[in-house]
Amino acid sequence: MVRDPKIYNAVLLGQKRISDGDSWVRYWEGNPVNLGGREHPMGVMIEQRSMSWNFPAGNEDILYFVFTMYNVTARDASAYAGLDPSIQAEVAAVGAQFQDLNETKFGITIPTAVTR
Repeated sequence: MVRDPKIYNAVLLGQKRISDGDSWVRYWEGNPVNLGGREHPMGVMIEQRSMSWNFPAGNEDILYFVFTMYNVTARDASAYAGLDPSIQAEVAAVGAQFQDLNETKFGITIPTAVTR
């Protein structure tokens, strides 16, 4: 769903697609099994939307990408209070997964919420 009024025109909000060729995916870098030689994962989730149109002339060969990055290291949903309320629980669930996997792997305790 198109949700972010800071990026998209208000008339597009709430729609599942906004171009002739939308794709949407969410992925994260937080599993300590996939370190690739690094000491620890970043704890970042990426939401990616790609868009393409068949018109106007000249626009047919252009792909547009919007990347939204989230810090997903907190388990507590209140840490994500600035996000769209409809995704706060989903992001907190990824944060909980990040904490569970990394606490087990490294024998550490990560704070459940963001301290300010």
